[in-house]
Amino acid sequence: MFAVRYAEFHQRRLSGDLQEAALDLLTMFNEDLAPTTWWGVLLCDAVELIRNGESSDLLVTACVQPCSLKRQTI
Repeated sequence: MFAVRYAEFHQRRLSGDLQEAALDLLTMFNEDLAPTTWWGVLLCDAVELIRNGESSDLLVTACVQPCSLKRQTI
């Protein structure tokens, strides 16, 4: 399943659909599809998305919310 989602991520990223590519990236992490040995690769691939305004907001919001919840439960 990871290989399929990773391929879709690259197709969307290369076609310029950065918002959907960002959603694919988040799904790979949130649904534990990405093996931990691939996390660094995914984060390097995400640099373009992080630099893009619209997809950057999506990524930052998605990453901050789980971190906030973890702090509250500790």
